[in-house]
Amino acid sequence: MHTRYATTAAIATLIGAATFAAPADATAGAQSWVMNGPTVHGTDHTVRIAAAGPIRGAGVLTQEFEETESGDVVHAVWHLPHGTVTADAAEDFGVDFDPTSCRGTATASGTWVITGGTGAYAGAAGHGTFTGSGTIVGARDESGGCLGPESGTDPKAAIVTLRGSGVAEMP
Repeated sequence: MHTRYATTAAIATLIGAATFAAPADATAGAQSWVMNGPTVHGTDHTVRIAAAGPIRGAGVLTQEFEETESGDVVHAVWHLPHGTVTADAAEDFGVDFDPTSCRGTATASGTWVITGGTGAYAGAAGHGTFTGSGTIVGARDESGGCLGPESGTDPKAAIVTLRGSGVAEMP
């Protein structure tokens, strides 16, 4: 699998219902989030996130990717109305790609850990798991041949939705 296809899954935008209320003081409990975001011709578009639980709200996500010997790590920042949340995720990503149709089904799973925050989320902690799925449309060359994951060419379009669950705590 080519890295550009793997990166596409991690750059998902978070969507879903979430309240914009400020977080309560000293809360702990179940945490969930949804994110997804499109990539078109190799350009990542805004990744959106919606979170429910002790950390709640809707906003955008920025991220950096790190390839390590033990796998891909995503360093993410959730930009929410009342502050930011920083989190790291270890991800397994795969694509079942059909070169005849030049389309693929992406799947992702992994773990996430909240490493801190700012504003209302200063001192936040938490962890959990996530799963995801989506669609990748490969680019084609001038003669119509499919340029799939092994070609090194960015996909024409991709969108993957990730859903996470776990626990979080606010001091």
